[in-house]
Amino acid sequence: MPTTVRWPVRVSRGVSVYDRFRKEKKGALGLHFEMEKGDTVYAMRRGTVVEVGIPEREPDAPAVSFTSESPDLLVEQPDGTLAWYICLDGDNVLVEVGDEVLPGTPLALAGSYDGERYKVSVQTFWWESNPDPKEWERKPFIRKHFFPRFVTEEGVVCVEKGVYRPVETEELVIREMNRKELKKHRGGKKR
Repeated sequence: MPTTVRWPVRVSRGVSVYDRFRKEKKGALGLHFEMEKGDTVYAMRRGTVVEVGIPEREPDAPAVSFTSESPDLLVEQPDGTLAWYICLDGDNVLVEVGDEVLPGTPLALAGSYDGERYKVSVQTFWWESNPDPKEWERKPFIRKHFFPRFVTEEGVVCVEKGVYRPVETEELVIREMNRKELKKHRGGKKR
């Protein structure tokens, strides 16, 4: 999960507010992780930071429940899937485009739309060729969203609405490391 393993986290599923406004039938699937001010958002998997968006906000902008002007970042994972981390603290983004991240790498601090409730929202997806030949020229690729599985005290689960305590094991930490990273992680010893 993109949260600490030190305490449980409240999770909910949602659809993109854009889809609600457009009244589209297929919602962009996302997970919302409730956090506290100052909490760190962590990488869920190995990947490369391919985009960091930190829009300028007016200092006297009103508190809102959602804005498209939210700081976010996109991590491309080795299997071609992408993890889009949304609602970050734009003054505390800890990575840059091109950075390699491993599971548990700090990415940013949690953000807030209203200055009272802090969270991070995550959408995971891959790009697929649009099968509709009539739409292909206008929209050659479409996002295919999915819900990832997480290791929790209850086991490996695809989270629903509820409270979960994430678990981090040595196996999870090293699973996506390359040989050089494994050697460094183990202090130069081969196993």
